[in-house]
Amino acid sequence: MLQYSLVQKVLNIESKVDIQNEPCKFETKTVFEINRGTITDTYELTTTGNLIQVDRKFPNNTHGLLITNFFESTLRKLENYESRKNKIVFSIVLVCILLFIGGYTMLVMGKDEEPTIENNQIPVPELEDDQKEYDSKLDALNDLKEVRETNAPSIYDERLLDSTGVYDPNLLDKKKMQMVDSIYQQGQI
Repeated sequence: MLQYSLVQKVLNIESKVDIQNEPCKFETKTVFEINRGTITDTYELTTTGNLIQVDRKFPNNTHGLLITNFFESTLRKLENYESRKNKIVFSIVLVCILLFIGGYTMLVMGKDEEPTIENNQIPVPELEDDQKEYDSKLDALNDLKEVRETNAPSIYDERLLDSTGVYDPNLLDKKKMQMVDSIYQQGQI
């Protein structure tokens, strides 16, 4: 004989109460799940009824409300919340992948073809219409932007180059020793 322990958990409660008329009508939708070991089912229960105001009696009726005409209107099984979330996430990921593939295809296919050499003629770029015209060659040369010199990065750590530019792997230790020696010579220690 197998026994299953049922675990019930309320996920959401949504109530509507019409307080304009006596007795007050209400409708409550409760979403709950029942866990039967490895199986979890989700249900939605819709209930209706009337609320009548009565005298409060502690501890039996502390709110002073009496429920009449209570009725369980519908009980329907819902698709599992977790599987619904998983489907939504999967759909979003799939759409993102398809958009990426489409965008990449447009990027690759939309490129202009490289100019090819035909009849032994080298392709020349087209000149822009808004070019500045100079009265003399000197004005044109003066208007040229200065080209900055670029140096290749050093393969040595610049902290290990002495003032003459010679690489010394012990330079930092030597500088520390010089500082210590200068402190001792001044007699501050």
